Amino acid sequence: MGSTTPLPFFRHPFFLALFSSFALLGACALAPAPPPPPPPHPPVIPPARRGTDLILEAISRQNFAQATHRLKRMAPSQRKKSLIVLLRRAEEAEAIRTALTEISRPTEPPAGEALQRLYVLSPKNFRTLFLPLAPPLQTKLLLTLIRGGRERLAIRTLRLLPPSTRGQNSFLIAKAYARWARRREQQNRLFDALELSRQSLQLDPQNALARSVESRIERIRRKKILEGLLAYRHRHLRHAILLWKEAQSIDPSQSEPKKYILKAQAILEKIQSLDPSKK
Repeated sequence: MGSTTPLPFFRHPFFLALFSSFALLGACALAPAPPPPPPPHPPVIPPARRGTDLILEAISRQNFAQATHRLKRMAPSQRKKSLIVLLRRAEEAEAIRTALTEISRPTEPPAGEALQRLYVLSPKNFRTLFLPLAPPLQTKLLLTLIRGGRERLAIRTLRLLPPSTRGQNSFLIAKAYARWARRREQQNRLFDALELSRQSLQLDPQNALARSVESRIERIRRKKILEGLLAYRHRHLRHAILLWKEAQSIDPSQSEPKKYILKAQAILEKIQSLDPSKK
């Protein structure tokens, strides 16, 4: 038999397998790592549920303005009705708590603000809170309302009291009407001011503030009538009519301005019928 030539070492099956293993390991090392799995998606919250949660959070933080704003943007539904009721009750509860805190110091402005807010939210709760108070404290609170420019609320509150005590508090009602009349006079709402001052004087004829308001308004009314007469004498009929109408608007119960207006209008109509260019 002939002799066989030995294979080179790199072609030996053992070395071929070894080289293949190293090549495979190198390829695995050089290959890029697979991307990490995507994170799980957060659960999708429906917009209605998300809005409800925000409203409830605002109510719990007593941020009633924000809760009201979000409720206005919410579509009509039974959920919205329930949230409105919840918000209303939370506001009333907070108003009662604040009022109870503030009435211990009734000379301070916050007491008037707290009572006003409670009355706006719930007249029933306001009545329940006010009536059991001792009469001296009731009087102090009423004076606080009057001094704070809340005369209407003071008058309404006085009407809640038993009829047997209203006569004792008539001076307070007269004071409230007088202060209210003065504020209307400052706002140039002279008709309202005159009516309020007269209501005050019906209860307390000696009320100096109401009497001074009535006197000033009466002087303004008389001045407009006299200025109208002066304009009438100078044949400024339209201006005279305007002044007399202003006087009549202050106190419609007075017939004098109406007579002057009718007379001037009749003359003006006659002039216009004779000379159409005067229209």
